[in-house]
Amino acid sequence: MHPIMTEWLVFRSPDFDMIKWDLSHPVIFDGRNIYSSEFMEQFGFTYYSIGCHSNRSGLTLQSFL
Repeated sequence: MHPIMTEWLVFRSPDFDMIKWDLSHPVIFDGRNIYSSEFMEQFGFTYYSIGCHSNRSGLTLQSFL
Protein backbone atom coordinates (compact mmCIF):
# COMPACT_ATOMS: atom_id res chain seq x y z
CA MET A 1 0.00 0.00 0.00
CA HIS A 2 1.28 3.43 -0.88
CA PRO A 3 -0.59 6.54 0.33
CA ILE A 4 -0.17 9.89 -1.43
CA MET A 5 -0.58 12.79 0.97
CA THR A 6 1.08 15.71 -0.83
CA GLU A 7 0.78 17.68 -4.06
CA TRP A 8 4.52 18.36 -4.36
CA LEU A 9 5.66 18.17 -7.99
CA VAL A 10 8.36 15.60 -7.18
CA PHE A 11 5.59 13.07 -6.39
CA ARG A 12 3.65 13.63 -9.63
CA SER A 13 6.01 11.57 -11.82
CA PRO A 14 7.50 8.77 -9.72
CA ASP A 15 8.92 5.55 -11.10
CA PHE A 16 5.70 3.53 -10.95
CA ASP A 17 7.43 0.32 -12.04
CA MET A 18 9.83 0.57 -9.09
CA ILE A 19 7.00 1.37 -6.67
CA LYS A 20 4.95 -1.59 -7.91
CA TRP A 21 7.98 -3.90 -7.58
CA ASP A 22 8.49 -2.76 -3.94
CA LEU A 23 4.85 -3.37 -2.90
CA SER A 24 3.50 -6.83 -2.10
CA HIS A 25 0.02 -5.45 -2.92
CA PRO A 26 0.14 -2.70 -5.57
CA VAL A 27 -2.51 -0.46 -4.00
CA ILE A 28 -2.40 3.33 -3.98
CA PHE A 29 -4.59 5.55 -1.82
CA ASP A 30 -4.43 9.06 -3.27
CA GLY A 31 -5.42 11.65 -0.67
CA ARG A 32 -4.62 14.54 -3.04
CA ASN A 33 -6.39 13.14 -6.14
CA ILE A 34 -3.45 13.84 -8.45
CA TYR A 35 -3.93 10.73 -10.65
CA SER A 36 -6.84 9.13 -12.47
CA SER A 37 -7.86 5.53 -11.86
CA GLU A 38 -7.44 4.78 -15.59
CA PHE A 39 -3.86 6.10 -15.52
CA MET A 40 -2.91 4.05 -12.45
CA GLU A 41 -4.57 0.88 -13.74
CA GLN A 42 -2.26 1.09 -16.81
CA PHE A 43 0.61 0.46 -14.37
CA GLY A 44 -1.21 -2.42 -12.66
CA PHE A 45 -2.19 -0.61 -9.45
CA THR A 46 -5.45 -0.82 -7.58
CA TYR A 47 -6.19 2.86 -7.08
CA TYR A 48 -8.40 4.72 -4.63
CA SER A 49 -9.01 8.44 -4.85
CA ILE A 50 -9.85 9.54 -1.32
CA GLY A 51 -12.96 11.72 -1.26
CA CYS A 52 -14.07 10.86 -4.81
CA HIS A 53 -17.21 8.97 -5.71
CA SER A 54 -15.35 6.60 -8.02
CA ASN A 55 -14.01 4.40 -5.19
CA ARG A 56 -14.98 0.75 -5.21
CA SER A 57 -17.67 0.25 -2.60
CA GLY A 58 -17.00 -1.78 0.50
CA LEU A 59 -13.23 -1.35 0.65
CA THR A 60 -11.56 1.06 3.02
CA LEU A 61 -8.04 1.79 4.14
CA GLN A 62 -8.67 -0.50 7.14
CA SER A 63 -9.21 -3.41 4.73
CA PHE A 64 -5.50 -3.30 3.89
CA LEU A 65 -3.99 -2.72 7.35
